[in-house]
Amino acid sequence: MLKDFPNGVKRFSKGHAVVDIFFPEGKETCQYCRFCYAEKELERFRCRITPTHQIIANPFVERAAFCPIVEIERKG
Repeated sequence: MLKDFPNGVKRFSKGHAVVDIFFPEGKETCQYCRFCYAEKELERFRCRITPTHQIIANPFVERAAFCPIVEIERKG
C-alpha cells in the first residue's frame, strides 16, 4: 500500500506514450529492443513494455505476437 493512500487505491488513470525504438539494420527482433530484459536466474526473457511483463519465447528470431510496436520504418 502506498503511504499517500492509507485507504488503498480505488482506481487508476491510464496514460499513453509514444517512444522510438531503434533496431540494427534488418534485425527487428525482441533481443534488440530496449524493453526486452533477461531473467538470468530463470533463463527467460520478458517484455517491459507490456503491462504484465510477458514472457518472450524466442527473442532472437522474431518479435513476439503481443508486441505493441505497430510500425517499423526502414531507411536506406
